Amino acid sequence: MTRQPPMFCSIHAAKQGEQAIWEIQWREVVVQSLEKIKQLIADTLGLGSRSAAMHADTPLLGHLPELDSMAVLNLITAMEDRFGIMLEDEDISASAFRTVGSLSALVDAKLAQ
Repeated sequence: MTRQPPMFCSIHAAKQGEQAIWEIQWREVVVQSLEKIKQLIADTLGLGSRSAAMHADTPLLGHLPELDSMAVLNLITAMEDRFGIMLEDEDISASAFRTVGSLSALVDAKLAQ
């Protein structure tokens, strides 16, 4: 006769498994939104192939000459349209536009609401 592990071990193992699956799926969503943000930035600012070199840590505000105050407004509108989100005044800050990753995190947070 095979000895069964105590019930709490099976439940714990199942929860660990579900968590691992969720973490993998979450990472895929984050990577997808990061790629979509990169493309949105490229389209909105007219960066062309320069966006291919962008990654999560790529600085934006103060580092891209194309990202002036009007471009920020255009980017906000484009994000709202593309992702179906509504950015509130308190969502919009210099830290949100610091890097590609911080902008992607903002969109992810709004999509999760």
